[in-house]
Amino acid sequence: MDKNKILGFLFLAIAFWLMTKMPEPESRYVPSGSGASSATGGMSATGSITSNSTTTALTPVQTEIALPKPSLNEPAKFYELGVPGQYQATLTSIGGAIQQIRFLGEENRFRKFDPVLLEKLEGEKTVILLQTLNQASVSNDLSKVRKLERQARKQKMPLQWIAAAKTQTSGNFDAQALTNAHNDYVLNEGMKRPILELQFNGLDGKLPFALAEQTDQSITFVGKLGDLTITRRYEVVPDTFQIQHTTTLRNTGQQKINLGSQVLYGLGSSHPTVSDTRSEFQNVGYYAGQRGWTGRRKPPIFKLHKMQKEGGELVENAGGIHWAAVRNQFFAMTLAPEKPTSGLVKGKVFDLGKMNHRGDPEYGVLGQLGLNTDELNPGEEIKHKLTLYAGPKELKRLNQVNRADGQKLKHQDLVMQFGFFGLFSKLLLMLMQALYGLVNNWGWAIILMTIIIKLLFWPLTAKASESQKRMQKISAPMKEIQAKYKDKPQKMQQEVQKLFRENKVNPAAGCLPILIQMPIFLGLFFMLRSAAELRHADFLWVTDLSQPERLLHWGVNIPLLGEFFNILPILMGLTMFFQMRMTPIPPGADEMQQMQAKMFRFLPFIFLFMLYGFSSGLVLYWTVQNVLTIIQQTITNRKKDTEPIVLPGNSKKKKNSTS
Repeated sequence: MDKNKILGFLFLAIAFWLMTKMPEPESRYVPSGSGASSATGGMSATGSITSNSTTTALTPVQTEIALPKPSLNEPAKFYELGVPGQYQATLTSIGGAIQQIRFLGEENRFRKFDPVLLEKLEGEKTVILLQTLNQASVSNDLSKVRKLERQARKQKMPLQWIAAAKTQTSGNFDAQALTNAHNDYVLNEGMKRPILELQFNGLDGKLPFALAEQTDQSITFVGKLGDLTITRRYEVVPDTFQIQHTTTLRNTGQQKINLGSQVLYGLGSSHPTVSDTRSEFQNVGYYAGQRGWTGRRKPPIFKLHKMQKEGGELVENAGGIHWAAVRNQFFAMTLAPEKPTSGLVKGKVFDLGKMNHRGDPEYGVLGQLGLNTDELNPGEEIKHKLTLYAGPKELKRLNQVNRADGQKLKHQDLVMQFGFFGLFSKLLLMLMQALYGLVNNWGWAIILMTIIIKLLFWPLTAKASESQKRMQKISAPMKEIQAKYKDKPQKMQQEVQKLFRENKVNPAAGCLPILIQMPIFLGLFFMLRSAAELRHADFLWVTDLSQPERLLHWGVNIPLLGEFFNILPILMGLTMFFQMRMTPIPPGADEMQQMQAKMFRFLPFIFLFMLYGFSSGLVLYWTVQNVLTIIQQTITNRKKDTEPIVLPGNSKKKKNSTS
């Protein structure tokens, strides 16, 4: 067994182990009721900002005027704007901002829960089971709760439904309303802080606005705050998830108005996804031209657990901001100024006031983009043109985002969070999208992509396999050399190298293909983790390629395997095991080589447990890759090697008796 190949696989195993063993976010917040303040100055359960600090009202200084406080007595009015069959934005007159965005697309990825699984649930029985589970939880009958929860999981009910039944009080829980609610995915759902909420010195986002104009594709609000007139216009871009927004601040008085150092625009809030158990993708980020030590573009990211460690909030000032975003695993809201500009980006963590299916408190993430401003002289106006993208994290759509002047926005692809191997992730995603256009199924697209990648590297891996096969043939002469020069290690090394050279054997051949393919595999790994295209995408028995297949429920939670039986990781482990068995121990292998070979055979079991909870799309790729490698190795093993072995010195040859 080639130790270089072993080291290559061990390196891959360690890389996966590190990826799966990232630290859990610290739960530094105590769940609070609606409107309750966080002890760290975070946010309330309803999404409104709370702070432990006090704010002093602005007082007039010489020629500056203080803005009056807006009246909060006027009730909110709501208006609709959107693209038919794509999304519908609900705008509120309080703040003249976007309350929420509801997706209307027919694709399953725009649904909250997997429609295929929902169709299999029996409506009345589901309601009764959830209501009974809630009653058992309220009465603290833990034995009954566990039994009913197992039943619900066995039926593959949405985990959010189970969590709601377990954690909500009896008077607040309505199983019928829960199961009958619409299944459309909604951005910023249930939050008091709207998208594009406007804040600056003297305005906290609660100013009442009046409707000035509305058409099928645009809506305009006007608000007055003393001598400051604020105009807010929204215009949809057909066939996209983009909204062009303009806020105009005009001083109609005779004195200067101090707006403060920044005008802040809300990015909205993101909610956690079930599959992102470590909140890696739930964050606030921005790009202002930053590059890492390798020279690649590296947008700063305010991860949820990082903000928790910093007291619930992170703020960074930057020049040349291209965009700022709040996102989760599959959806993003990005805000881009007309041109890269100086300002700040804020990220906050807030308590959603509910528990997830594991019994842990759930947190949301709120973002803000601040554009630098100063005083506004009499008769002057400031106009901010911004492009809002509110949609799925799809590379193709992000690359088509335009500025207000129609020019393409640069570096929107960085919103995808592909990481160090982003180039490979983007190329593979574009290939997968092209293949999907041919077969109309993401599972088959992954299989075809795997075949293409394998064919691309076929010559390299074939040559490595042939070199490894020939390595076995020269094991006997190599042992003779080792025995002959055992007291002369330098001479022995020279003769062994000569034996390798004259027989065209590369001892590192087994490791080289793995190292070359590593960036592609890791690029694919990061791509499949956050590709919105795979969300709720079905393939054969798999209902969601972005999650484990969850074929059958064990009835208990088994360590390392979880609660569900997944067949794809088992197929992956079996194919890897047979792949390893096809590389036999070289004849005359010493004790160290035999030990390495035995260790090598444990790798399939290690990868089985490591990948058991990974997305079906990733495990499908690995399984098909193993099958193709077995086919290639079979062809190599059956190929006869008629070239005789060349011994060092005088080009003596041993008759070739093996094939």
